[in-house]
Amino acid sequence: MTKFGDLFQQHSEDFLKLLCTETGKPRSFASQEVAGIKGYLDYHASLELPEDSYEDDEKTITTKYVPLGVVGAICPVSQ
Repeated sequence: MTKFGDLFQQHSEDFLKLLCTETGKPRSFASQEVAGIKGYLDYHASLELPEDSYEDDEKTITTKYVPLGVVGAICPVSQ
């Protein structure tokens, strides 16, 4: 995520133009949105994954949380 954030930042002007073109947002609003992406990615990249452990006289059970990668969903909205 950190590498992607660095690459995104290098091309931030391109993303800014694209966002303005696609959404019609004023440049001042779009620039705030584009500027916040790097911080968002850095924050999530810095999070530590939890690890739970249970121990008794016979055994130790450890649960490690592993990222699964990109997940997408199409969710219908009821009206």
